[in-house]
Amino acid sequence: MKKLTVWVLALVLFSCGTKEILSPDLSKDITGVYQVYLIGNGVKTISMPTPSDTISIALQPIDKQRCSYSITLKSTGEPSTQDGIFELKKSVEQTDLYQDSKIIGFVKNNELIIDYTDDQGVRSVLKARK
Repeated sequence: MKKLTVWVLALVLFSCGTKEILSPDLSKDITGVYQVYLIGNGVKTISMPTPSDTISIALQPIDKQRCSYSITLKSTGEPSTQDGIFELKKSVEQTDLYQDSKIIGFVKNNELIIDYTDDQGVRSVLKARK
């Protein structure tokens, strides 16, 4: 019985340690503020910033697999902000960004790409750099 208890305890401790190794901190590499340099709808694109408009996207870690985002448009009027949460998943060379189980973008080499189509079929493409 004593050997069985030691074996179960060792298995539990090993399992906890393995889980930490298998779930890397995806949020630490993408945290920061990205400046949008290109915005479009898949057909037409506009270089940013313009003389009157700038867009920034701030990513802040929540935990190893999620981050919050804040997209801020600064224009001639009051700044407009949209906030939300991305789920993070690692693919081969990039960190993919998910919302509602749907991939909407990725971060690779300090560049953030968002390519999203909303429920009305309107496509938005944002490209930004740290």
